Amino acid sequence: MPLLFGGVELTWSPRKRSANHLRVKKGGFVRMRMSRCRTAVLVLAATVFVSLGSAGCSGRVTYYDEEHHDYHHWNNHEVVVYRSYWTGRHEPYREYSSLNKNEQRDYWRWRHDHH
Repeated sequence: MPLLFGGVELTWSPRKRSANHLRVKKGGFVRMRMSRCRTAVLVLAATVFVSLGSAGCSGRVTYYDEEHHDYHHWNNHEVVVYRSYWTGRHEPYREYSSLNKNEQRDYWRWRHDHH
């Protein structure tokens, strides 16, 4: 695939032991073998997509409510409900992970009674 590059034609030419060098020709186009470059771009893109896709899974948190024998997924909706719990208590907000077992149990009791 020829490409214009400063009025000079550049082409890739294979040498011995699969090393490549540029052969410059006057005429104004660059001709390169792009298979290695395309492969590198595809590998890089696949790596980025896999890492982005797995990042969403690693953030999933589930809590088991021992008193009610059910599981709760900590998602955006649960964050909103949890904040309303602290608003109703008229106390400073505290992260769920900083609560002791009794305080966590109190939250889940409230959660089942109100939502």
